[in-house]
Amino acid sequence: MKPAGLTFVDELLACRSEANELFFGAEAGRIAHLCRELAGRFQRGGRLIAVASSAQGWSDAHHVAVEFVHPVIVGKRALPAIALSAADARLLAGPDDMVIAFDAVELPAEPLTIAFAPIGADRELGPPTDDPFVRQELVETLYHVVWELVHVFFEHGASSSAGAGASAFLYPFLEQEDADLDGVEEDVRRSVLAKADEAAGLREQTLTEAAHELSAAAEALRELFDRG
Repeated sequence: MKPAGLTFVDELLACRSEANELFFGAEAGRIAHLCRELAGRFQRGGRLIAVASSAQGWSDAHHVAVEFVHPVIVGKRALPAIALSAADARLLAGPDDMVIAFDAVELPAEPLTIAFAPIGADRELGPPTDDPFVRQELVETLYHVVWELVHVFFEHGASSSAGAGASAFLYPFLEQEDADLDGVEEDVRRSVLAKADEAAGLREQTLTEAAHELSAAAEALRELFDRG
């Protein structure tokens, strides 16, 4: 029989693997289309505005803003992104902007709005779980994937011979000279599924190979917290 700590790790892995498969399996097409929408708005000068009201939401809002504005892949453009309060977003957001909400906030009317809960946004992608930790992990995986794949549409929209550019090593099947964005969108849909599988595989490898170390570390920390 496994120690309780290791059994708990198994349970954590199982619920995350199931939620990951359900979420990205159901939403891959909508995520690909969202990437296409965002790329078009960036081309027109739009900005990505991340909004939140809770401490956890602000962590994600700042993270996604840095993710888009910082070109970590060589040759990629920095895309305009900022984290603001919902009130400031309602004052400053224009029709070509994109607002991504990490909490239940009042959204502006003009820009494209994105949320991960039913709060009246234009595009709502809700993870299929009530566990706040699993939800946050899925949302984090989602916006990393969206950031990478927006660049594919951005380059295809800018030039019919752009191919996958500097991201070709990540998505070799996207290296093509085809300006048909419907075809690109289908390839991006498949890439969403591939990237989600990759994230799930890495999570499983980490929690399986390091299960004893993780359980021991948790027990040690719990003992220290209990001692003050």
